[in-house]
Amino acid sequence: MNTADVTAAPSSIIIKGQTYLLSPLTDGDFGEFERWAQDRYMNVAKRNLEGLTTEQQQIVLTGAVESAARITITTPQALQLMTSLEGAGLLVYLSLRHRHPDLEKSTVMNWLTDPKILKATMDRIDRLNAVKKRGRRKRKRGRQ
Repeated sequence: MNTADVTAAPSSIIIKGQTYLLSPLTDGDFGEFERWAQDRYMNVAKRNLEGLTTEQQQIVLTGAVESAARITITTPQALQLMTSLEGAGLLVYLSLRHRHPDLEKSTVMNWLTDPKILKATMDRIDRLNAVKKRGRRKRKRGRQ
């Protein structure tokens, strides 16, 4: 563990010739991402209601609400959305806004259309927010 891990120090990154500070994501940031992921399910359902009877619409919406309610930051659905350009952009924006409150989300999304910037920022976000797992040591054969 290093000092940045303990202090939640930001990580600097140069984007388009300017230095920015990526901050570790907070519980509030993760909650915002979670709500965004849940809303995506609802929006897909709403887009597909046209032509359905009221009863069918109710079934679709009920299913969407139930699916969305099960999404948390660690579910496969949320993890998959993190790898989308829009999801990654939201994570980067959430990280940057702590130190750069005037930065627009649309600006961040525009930067991330460059694959090099996308990879560099997501690598830093991963490192800033990684949960280090403690592994158990394997016993050597012969020692029981």
